[in-house]
Amino acid sequence: MKRYRQRMIALGGMLAMFTLLAVDLITKAWSEAVNIRQDSYFLGLVRLWFTTNPGIAFGIAGDNPVAMAIITAVVIVMCIGIAIAYFTLFRQNAPVRFCLAVIEAGAIGNLIDRLSLGYVRDFVDVRPVGFGVCNLADFFITFGIVVLLFTILFIGKHAIFPLRKKWREEAKAEETARNAKREAEKARRMQNADGAPADASAEAEKSSVVQQGAGSSLPYAVCAACGAPLKEGAKFCTRCGAALPADPPSQEDARRDGAGDGA
Repeated sequence: MKRYRQRMIALGGMLAMFTLLAVDLITKAWSEAVNIRQDSYFLGLVRLWFTTNPGIAFGIAGDNPVAMAIITAVVIVMCIGIAIAYFTLFRQNAPVRFCLAVIEAGAIGNLIDRLSLGYVRDFVDVRPVGFGVCNLADFFITFGIVVLLFTILFIGKHAIFPLRKKWREEAKAEETARNAKREAEKARRMQNADGAPADASAEAEKSSVVQQGAGSSLPYAVCAACGAPLKEGAKFCTRCGAALPADPPSQEDARRDGAGDGA
C-alpha cells in the first residue's frame, strides 16, 4: 500500500511539473506572438511587457558567450540532480517532491528557451517592486525554492524541526525502530562471530521486533525491520512481512505490568 501511494505521489508530481512547463511555454509563445506592450502598471506594481533576455537574471552575462555556455551546462546538471533527488533522496517526502517538481518545471522552461532560441522570453514587468522583467518559469523557481526550504525545516516527520507534535512522535517512533533493528543486527553478528547458539540471536531479534518509544503517545508499535507502524494485535508486518510475537504487548498491558512491578 505504501509503495502504491509513493508511486501515485511520484506520478502526481510529474503531472504537475509537465502542466506548469506547458503553461510557461504557452504564455511565452503568446506574449511573443502578440508582442504585448502595456503602457501602464496594474496597481502600480505589474504590467505585461514582452522582451528577450540573452543572459541570466537582470541580463547578467548576456554579452559573454563563454559564461553563458558554462551557466547553461550547470543548469542542465542541476536539472538532472533535481530529478535524481525526486526519485531517490526524497521519495518518501511528498511536500518536498512537490516543491522539486515546481522548481524543475521552471528550470526546464527557461532551459528550453535558451537552447532553442539563444535567449529567454520574458513578459511580466515587476520593476516597480524591485525586480526586472521575468516570466512564469522565474516565479516557479522562486516560489519552489522558498517553499522547499520551509518544508525541509518544518513540515512533515522528516523535517529538521517538525512543527506538529504528531510529526515529532512519528519521527521518534521511526528512530526507535531503527535502533531496535541495529540491536538485532548486532546480536546476529555477535552470534556469528562467537558461535553462540542460533536460538540466542533469534530470541534477541524477536524481543526487538516490536518496540514502543518510551513516553510516546502513539497508539501503535513499530516494526523493527522496516519502521512501519503496527496495529495492536497484528501478527505480521504488512510492509515487509516480518513475523511478530504471538501476542505483542499493548500500551495498556505495559502500563499494567509497570504498575504490578511497582507494587
